[in-house]
Amino acid sequence: MGQLQGHRRPGVRVSGDAQRWLDWLDAGLARSPGAEEMVRAVLGSLLDYDARHHGDLVRTVEVLAGSGWSASRAARRLFLLRNSVLYRRARIEEISGRSLDDPEQRLLLAVAVRLHRRATRHEER
Repeated sequence: MGQLQGHRRPGVRVSGDAQRWLDWLDAGLARSPGAEEMVRAVLGSLLDYDARHHGDLVRTVEVLAGSGWSASRAARRLFLLRNSVLYRRARIEEISGRSLDDPEQRLLLAVAVRLHRRATRHEER
C-alpha cells in the first residue's frame, strides 16, 4: 500500500474522491440494521430538545463536526459569535451527556448527524 499523501487541515471542505467515499459510507450505514436506533441513542436528547425549544443544537453539532470542532470556524459558518457557539457546545454536552473533547464521542455524534440528515433529506422527497 502507498503512503498517505498530504494532510487535510480541520475545517477544510472535503471534495472529489473523499466526498464520494463519504457518500458511500453514509449510504451503507443508512441501510444497516440499527442505524435508526443508533441515531436515536446518540442524538435523541438533542433532537427532543430542539423540537421542544425550537433549538438548533443538532445543526450546531453538524457545523462543529464540519468545522473540525473549532468554535471559531463554526461561529463564522453559523453567523454567530464564538461565545454563542461555546454556550451551545456546553448545552450539547449537558443535554447529550457526551463530551465533545472525547474523539470517540465526536465520531459518534458526527456519524449520527450525517445519518440523521440523510434520513431527513429522504423523508422530504
